[in-house]
Amino acid sequence: MDTCPPVAQVHVHCFTSSLEMAQQLLATFPNLCLGFTGVVTFKNAEEVRRVVRAVPLDRLLLETDGPYMVRGGGWCERVVNLDS
Repeated sequence: MDTCPPVAQVHVHCFTSSLEMAQQLLATFPNLCLGFTGVVTFKNAEEVRRVVRAVPLDRLLLETDGPYMVRGGGWCERVVNLDS
């Protein structure tokens, strides 16, 4: 907390860590938002999708970062249902 006060506005770019880490960050920094990229479409990204489902919408950012963060399986080839 010495370098970043809890009231700081924070954007965690390309978040791919655990749900536990997300919950800890969101609880510690009330002005923090988590950003998610096309990584959520990767077949092996179930943990990331679990985090996305748990993050409040007002604290969630969708990042395109195109063309550097390609979607799983290629461009526009599939849609991931986060509810499944």
